[in-house]
Amino acid sequence: MDAAARADTRTVHIHNAPTEKVLPISDKMARTTERLEADFSKVEAKILRFPHGLRAIGGDGDRYIVPSVVAIGPYHHGRQHLQKMEELKLAAAYCFVCRDSGRSPEHVYEKVLSVAGAARGCYDTDDPSLTGLCDADFATMMFLDGCFLLEYMARDTSPVLLNRMTQSTGPSIEKDIFLLENQIPWLVLEALMVTEFMSTDVHLFVDVMGAKFLPGRAKAKGGWCGRCIPAALRRWTDESRDGGSTGQYRPPHLLGLLRFAQVGSMPENKAETEQGAVVLFLNDVTACWLVNMAAEEASTSGATRASWWLVRSDDGFVASSYLLVLAMLMDSDDDVQQLRAKRVLHSTFSNKQALRFFKGLAQHLRFGGRYVTLLMEIDSYKRHRAVRIAIHKLFYNSFKAMTIATLFSIVGVLVGIFKTLLDNKKHKQLTSSSSYYCY
Repeated sequence: MDAAARADTRTVHIHNAPTEKVLPISDKMARTTERLEADFSKVEAKILRFPHGLRAIGGDGDRYIVPSVVAIGPYHHGRQHLQKMEELKLAAAYCFVCRDSGRSPEHVYEKVLSVAGAARGCYDTDDPSLTGLCDADFATMMFLDGCFLLEYMARDTSPVLLNRMTQSTGPSIEKDIFLLENQIPWLVLEALMVTEFMSTDVHLFVDVMGAKFLPGRAKAKGGWCGRCIPAALRRWTDESRDGGSTGQYRPPHLLGLLRFAQVGSMPENKAETEQGAVVLFLNDVTACWLVNMAAEEASTSGATRASWWLVRSDDGFVASSYLLVLAMLMDSDDDVQQLRAKRVLHSTFSNKQALRFFKGLAQHLRFGGRYVTLLMEIDSYKRHRAVRIAIHKLFYNSFKAMTIATLFSIVGVLVGIFKTLLDNKKHKQLTSSSSYYCY
């Protein structure tokens, strides 16, 4: 091979520049690495697409991925079936800005415009939904979407908006605003809330939404947080969030805040959780939220320099571990019914639907460090109580194996025994009577 050919294998030719440049491949590798590391350092603040490897858990027709009523952010903006809500966003923004604050729309818009550049950097800038979107249109989108969310959370809006937001599409909106691909950066909401005239309590709203995992057990200022995750899993909360509350944590977006409210705080009554009073309520809304929490973990968790293959209890896969534990507990419809009876699960799903949901997740979710550690604790528990477990298993399996036919057989044997005893008793009585008359 001549010198010219060898040189050609060590260089990369870039032809799309005004003047052709020839970069040594080492420079290209260095620049690419720097760009990837810069993106990785901000991964927890990023709003990414639903992981491609997890799209199988997104429900029929991507119903847990694609919004059904309202688009928040750029990824689904412009979809035909979401256009009706764009009109409602304008009305919501008017109520939020002009009625609630008394300020001009221009004044509030400037607040959003000041963070629009940073907000755009939170998305995948190479995504087709952003490549053709100019900065002015992006800022307007952030303004309208942010005002819509805050007005929706306030719930003290005009009757017309209240009807459109809650009575007709309420459950769908509740699903949509916590979809991974349907988020706006927290800094946009922060820009709208920092002014002295905005009073929407986003943290309280997320607390109330999160209480849907545990109906009837929400408290005025939280306290329920984290009860839907068993204490055995929550014991290894990320050190960076240890002891935190929803009021202290600065999330990347609403979904991040909901996830933190569920896994980042211990319940007030720890004994209640450890004694088994942990009940998950599963319906279409909470199932959607759980799927998107797991998807967010897959996108952002484990963002450390530690080797990815090491088992780390602080790897951030908390919701995923919880879902895997529940899936491990069920192999049949009867197992789901047992979980209902033990007050581990309440659901509007049928036993078959719940089984299909959890088993479908288990095929795709990553085994987090908390899940592996919990399996080790279960194994330790079994080894220290082997005799007790063996006895329980014997009686339990014997009871399950006892069919109706077996029961009838036992009853038949007992009836035969009692009949024989009764006949013997009658025979003795007759014998005694005969002896009496002989005298």
